[in-house]
Amino acid sequence: MSQYSILWFSGTGNTLLCARALAAALAQEKAEAELVDISAAAYWQPPADNTLIFCWPVYCFGPPRIVRKYIKQMLPGDNRVYQLCTLGGDGGGAMSLTVRLLRSKGYRVCGGTEILMPNNFTGGRIPDAGSIQDLVATARVKIEEFAQSILKGEHVIQSVSVADPVTARGLNWGFRLAQPLLGRLFKLSKEKCTGCRICVRTCPVGNITFHSLPRWGKECELCLRCLHICPQAAIDYMGALKKGRPQYMAPETDFAKTR
Repeated sequence: MSQYSILWFSGTGNTLLCARALAAALAQEKAEAELVDISAAAYWQPPADNTLIFCWPVYCFGPPRIVRKYIKQMLPGDNRVYQLCTLGGDGGGAMSLTVRLLRSKGYRVCGGTEILMPNNFTGGRIPDAGSIQDLVATARVKIEEFAQSILKGEHVIQSVSVADPVTARGLNWGFRLAQPLLGRLFKLSKEKCTGCRICVRTCPVGNITFHSLPRWGKECELCLRCLHICPQAAIDYMGALKKGRPQYMAPETDFAKTR
């Protein structure tokens, strides 16, 4: 029986939804698929015979820092690897950045797919109920097709990117340099905050501590889970909520109950 390890990182649930849908599609064909939360499995190493499927959201034309770090600490291997990237706009060829890291360790990269999902960042399209439903439905169909390609061992590249890769790579480089500073731009409403600490408990990298009020450290991934999961809408980033942008958590994912 074929065995698959689906390694995922997700901020507001888009990627987790896709990872779960992929696991279900593989299981329908009698394949064994385990879900591995990258943020909770720092030293997990893949079984030698498993096909690996990395699932992660695109941040400014590249992978999240935690995904890059995870791949860098992996031991060398020759597993077959696929990637599934979720994005709210143009990916700018983000998968190529992790392809180089994986190949440098001997892994056989067999391609990947980009899945458009509702945008959760401060700019771009604002998701409404109709667009969320349509995007998730389309994603499920594409994931079913992707699962069939994986089961057949096919090399597959499904990209929706049109951005110039050189420009995209430069922007990602600048984003990574600025990330420690960007993580300090969260604003907390002391009037709205009730001290429930949901943001502290659910931060995937443990970057938020509580000292009478939440405080953000230097390891922020900018996944914006804290902003979108806050039951009082007490957390804002670059004025997104103040400007009328709604909070968003992906359907069928509730990190507040699982952490």
